[in-house]
Amino acid sequence: MKYRYYCGKGNRKMNSHLIRLAWSVVDKTPIPQRSDFTLEDRLSAVLSAVEEQISLSPQERQQVQQYLTSRQHLLIDLYR
Repeated sequence: MKYRYYCGKGNRKMNSHLIRLAWSVVDKTPIPQRSDFTLEDRLSAVLSAVEEQISLSPQERQQVQQYLTSRQHLLIDLYR
């Protein structure tokens, strides 16, 4: 059974597999620590890395993007 979690705005359901994959990619993706590298650049890099591992539908891509955006404060702390 696949669990679904609510993520982002609008309470859209997201597959738990995608959540685990996203955090796995966050953990493994080296992000340059340049001062001109914005949070949006980092989120885009993580999303691209997720898409390299699994083919996402447009809806799944949007869900992962919204999920990561909703966790941006945590990501900022991780990338310091």
